[in-house]
Amino acid sequence: MTPLIEKTWDAFCVGAKIMCNEDPHIIFDPSRKENYFNTFKRIHAQILQYMEDEKLPLDRHKIASIIIVSGLTANVLESQNEKGVFLGNYILATEVALSYMLGELNEVLKEQGQNAIDSFFFPKAISCNTDYFRILYRNLYYSQNNAEWGLNPLDMAERLFLLEYMTLNKNGIDPEILKEY
Repeated sequence: MTPLIEKTWDAFCVGAKIMCNEDPHIIFDPSRKENYFNTFKRIHAQILQYMEDEKLPLDRHKIASIIIVSGLTANVLESQNEKGVFLGNYILATEVALSYMLGELNEVLKEQGQNAIDSFFFPKAISCNTDYFRILYRNLYYSQNNAEWGLNPLDMAERLFLLEYMTLNKNGIDPEILKEY
């Protein structure tokens, strides 16, 4: 599991560097790596306890949710800009997780003889003009900052599963072909 955690941490570093270059008020703290690793391992072990077969590897949705929660817990970005709420960690964690999940999905699709998918399909909000990606990371913020709601990696994994399911359908791929994976 350590190579996976290292790989996802590297993705956080790349994404953080991009964000810092785009906004000089954003600072990346690489010393948070240990926190990220420890949180990832702890949540991974906890989720395994809920699975029917603890010996099977966790699916890409659960791993992606662990990436998000671990990234948010590590809090690798800080903003020196005192205006407004800083959502950089939520954006970064979500992007890293979705990138991981898309890469894993495309590997499975390749094995099934299907075309790769370029990006996830995000549904359009019906009651407002806010794009779904923004809704996703804002909801992470509200969940993490409201003790009654909490940030649940299994709930997040379910949302990611549904996002993948819609994307497959939108691309004309029957999600059932992935059932054995």
